[in-house]
Amino acid sequence: MVVFFRSRQVTDSRDKIYGMLGLATGQYAGLVEPDYTRSPEEVFEAAALASVDRTGKLEILSHLYGQRQLELPSFVPDWTASISSYDRYSQYQERLSYIHRYAASGDRSAEFNLIAAGKAVTRGIIFDVIANTGSFPSSLSYGEFLNEVRDLADVDRCPGGLVHRKPPLHDALYDDDVGTINKLFCAMAVGRRFITTEKGYIGFAPEKCEKGDLIVILPGGDVPYTLRPEPIADDLREQGHGSSSCYTILGDSYVHGIMDGEAFDLLEETKGELQEIVLV
Repeated sequence: MVVFFRSRQVTDSRDKIYGMLGLATGQYAGLVEPDYTRSPEEVFEAAALASVDRTGKLEILSHLYGQRQLELPSFVPDWTASISSYDRYSQYQERLSYIHRYAASGDRSAEFNLIAAGKAVTRGIIFDVIANTGSFPSSLSYGEFLNEVRDLADVDRCPGGLVHRKPPLHDALYDDDVGTINKLFCAMAVGRRFITTEKGYIGFAPEKCEKGDLIVILPGGDVPYTLRPEPIADDLREQGHGSSSCYTILGDSYVHGIMDGEAFDLLEETKGELQEIVLV
């Protein structure tokens, strides 16, 4: 519910959450208790953790979008974050409606617990490493963008060239089905870069991703996530998490070929184990 009203203005940013409580139903009813002695950062973090606990899903991690304004752990959405344009916001909302069509972690429930201020522990599969990233889609014409994707993915171009600047596709090929696919593609790519991985996968990851960032599958997640390694803090070592890996999460991603539980199937086939992951 919060996502549909995140662009609306409020006098008190805590009402981005509290103001929605009266509309919440099902698992989200009474998600948190209004408490105006808490800071906006504390309210947003409490709502994020309560959402995971109630639903067993990591859907909240798909809301890490926009230009963040508050000092929050990377795994907590900033509901005050600005989004550059209405079109991007509309496509972002549309993408959120598709997430439940995927099942990257199968039917597994989230394993997600706060272990210290601003630090949460989970387990997951460190599946792959980003090898190359494309340009920001908005910085290129549609034809230039598709040609760059072809080059990065090492795909031969069609004889005579399918992609042109005006129009992007031959008119004879552009029917209702192509229009639908184009609409889905735009929603999936908004706010993301095209990527290739060291294992040869292709997909889209958050705009701020870089070569060396990781593609990770977490229990409770319908989609993969992109993480960036961080040093282990001293307080985590003192709590016995010195052997864990510590990361910031950049956001959710689309990686073709691992959207329907394939990574967990492979883990079971190879009798592998989940790795403990600390998010900060």
